[in-house]
Amino acid sequence: MTFKYIDQQQQLSELCNQLKSSQWLALDTEFIREKTYYAQLCLVQIATEQTIVCIDALAIKDLGPLYECLLDRNITKVLHAARQDLEIFHDHTQDVPTPVFDTQIGANLIGLGAQISYGAVVKSLLGTELDKSHARSDWSKRPLSDTLLKYAADDVRYLAKIYPLILNRMAELDREGWIEQEMAALCDPKTYIIELDSVWQRIKGANRLKRADLAVLRQLAIWREIRAQKSNKPRKWILSDGVLLELADKKPANHSQLEDIYKLPATVIKNSGDALIQAINQGSTENEDLWPQPKANLRPTNQQGLILDQAQSLVQQCATRMNISAAMIATRSELNRFIQGERDLQLFSGWRLDHVGKDILELQSNDNNDPQL
Repeated sequence: MTFKYIDQQQQLSELCNQLKSSQWLALDTEFIREKTYYAQLCLVQIATEQTIVCIDALAIKDLGPLYECLLDRNITKVLHAARQDLEIFHDHTQDVPTPVFDTQIGANLIGLGAQISYGAVVKSLLGTELDKSHARSDWSKRPLSDTLLKYAADDVRYLAKIYPLILNRMAELDREGWIEQEMAALCDPKTYIIELDSVWQRIKGANRLKRADLAVLRQLAIWREIRAQKSNKPRKWILSDGVLLELADKKPANHSQLEDIYKLPATVIKNSGDALIQAINQGSTENEDLWPQPKANLRPTNQQGLILDQAQSLVQQCATRMNISAAMIATRSELNRFIQGERDLQLFSGWRLDHVGKDILELQSNDNNDPQL
């Protein structure tokens, strides 16, 4: 494979014109996000069967030609553990590249293990040990050394080699259609849209609050999210979860009472105190019917526990039979949701339904028909 480093607009345009004829391309990104809300895209690596390129996303002002290429539905984008990469592209385009082939999921479907790393797949299929010593490098620094560029290039060099091997093995196992089902949610733009009304659910400890307090927490979490987005700062740099929980619990009504909140910075009170009080008032006066519902921690009854164990046993048997991880089929948490009555689960669609989902539904059916229960 030839290697190119692209840091000029004209070079990018020429590359994207060449890529239009590709059936697939291997894709990876390097980014940083420790100090920002949105990830800062620093480098984009692409490989075809003939070429590897590293595109300097900081040097090139207009990445439009690249995004147009990635959104081309005639080109399959091959990534490993694709979610964060796809989130970045969605943030920039409000769309998601599709079709996508995630080699981490593909590796699981051919029996290499769940959540397997890129390096482990490369070693398993190619016998090559990858250097991972630069995994925590600062990709925003320029110039990039030859060592870093080689490291970045290797992330797609071998991706282009393992992709056809995984495809061929999936064909041998008659599982080609499975990957399309797995990619559906991953490529759905809704997956990457932040729903403001539900951001409070990410706050650790929220379920300890009363529903009336949750209504206040929801408004505070919305305020923080919008501030974080506008300033492009991490959420917890705006206000910590602990401060939000205390505000929702104590509901200060003025600046003086805000000063009593532990670890609430004075600068925040000065600059955003009125906005915090407004959010607290809005949540406090909300109609009771609209209060958030805490996530239920539903524990199975003894009888439900028996069904849960039987369902998990069926999943494990299926996983062993197909040589894939049981978690790929269904987690215990998902099975618990099933016995609580939920049916909108991936277990009951596609290949999962055919191989084990129907048997698990039969468990519930038999339970309902048991005259002793």
